[in-house]
Order: sequence, then C-alpha cells, then structure tokens
Amino acid sequence: MASLSSILSKHLILMIFNCLNGEQVLDKQNEDFDFDGLPGVTYEFKIEVYSGREQCFYQKIANGATLHLSFEVLRGSDKLVDVVIWDPNNNQVDAKHSVTSGYFENKITFEGIYTICIDNFVSRNMYGSKLIYFYMMTYIMSDWYQYQKEIESVSSTVTNFTRTVTSVQNSIEAVKQHQTHIRMNVVKDNYFIRGNNDYISWWMRQKKDSKNMTRKVINSAKDPFYWKLKGGTFWQQLKNQRMLNSGKVVATVI
Repeated sequence: MASLSSILSKHLILMIFNCLNGEQVLDKQNEDFDFDGLPGVTYEFKIEVYSGREQCFYQKIANGATLHLSFEVLRGSDKLVDVVIWDPNNNQVDAKHSVTSGYFENKITFEGIYTICIDNFVSRNMYGSKLIYFYMMTYIMSDWYQYQKEIESVSSTVTNFTRTVTSVQNSIEAVKQHQTHIRMNVVKDNYFIRGNNDYISWWMRQKKDSKNMTRKVINSAKDPFYWKLKGGTFWQQLKNQRMLNSGKVVATVI
C-alpha cells in the first residue's frame, strides 16, 4: 500500500507542476520573482522607516494588470506617512499624504518597473521611526480565470485519485478480513483434526490391549495343563483346609 501511495503522490506532484508551469509572473516566465505559483505577485511584510527617511521598493508589472496595495502604520509618534506610486517614466500614478492607513487599486496601462515609496519626512522633527504593515498584489484577471480552471482541473484529478486510492484501500481491507477468516478456519480445523487423531489413537490402543487380553484368555482356556493346574490347585487348597482342621501338617502347592 505504501508503494501505491508513493506512486500516486509522484504522479500528482508532476501534474501540479505541469499545470502551474513553473514560476511565472503575470503569465511570463521570470526567474527574478519567487512566489507560491499564483498568476501574479503577492507581497506581505512589515517595514520600519526612520524619521526624515524614505523607503522605496520596485516591482515589475505587466500591461493590463491590476495593482492592489494597502498599508497601515502600526507604531510611531503621530503615525502619519506619505505613500507614492511612480511609473517607469517617473510619472506619479497615485499618492496618499499624511495618512495612517490607505488602499490603492490601479489599472496598469503599460509594462515596466514601478516604484512604491513610503516617506516619513513629516516626522523629521520628532525623531521617531514608524513601523508599517504593507500588502501588495498584482494580477491579470484572464490569468486568474485560467488559474482557477487549472486548480479546478487539479482538484478534480485529486478527487479521482482519492476515490481510486479509497477503493483500493477498501479492497485491501476486504482481502485482509477474508485472509483472517480463512486463517481462523485453518487453525480451528487443525485443532479439530488433532483432537480426533488423539482420540482415535487412544481408542485403538485400548482396543489393541483388549484384544491382547482376550487372546491371552482364549489361549489359556485352550491349554489342558491350565485347567489341570487350576483344578489341582483348587482341590489341593480344599484338602489342605481339611487337614488343617484335623491338626495334620499341611503341604502347600505353589
């Protein structure tokens, strides 16, 4: 059963890798980004921005993708920051100023590397850093629909595999139960045969001993000396008894 499960697992893993087709960013093969096989990019992290400083990071986004971005200041003085998104041509796409949290949703019109900056410049006179939670996701709806179809296909295949494995497991359990039943019958029959054999052997020995005794008695009855000896002994004992009663010496015959 272990070997069957191992084979099914290997086939299932191979099928999932074929469906996801390796690591892709927005339906394009790209080794620069690593994610969980989703048709897009997802980031979730916390970052600390010091007073009067700015932290920026960069993300390549495909044409036609949708950018979702949310943030919230978790700790630090007045909890106010500026967040700005720049396109590859250094044009401002969207921005939020002096806020403690916010959400962006932008449709990307051309492919390129976009810049997202978190600015803590408003705290330059407060000497305090700020801890910010940041979540960003980009995807193309058509890729998501295709991804959902692939996942449903894989899920259907997994369901079929599960049914097959369950059926095989049930068959194996039935065979084990049948083997156990047969084994119990064999043990029971063995004890029954051995008991009958012991009884028959004892009965044969008793019968043989009885025959030997009967044969011995018959042979003795056929011997005239036996009856003579037996009769002589009887009459001799009777005579001795009479002589004993009369006070005479008794002769014992052995």
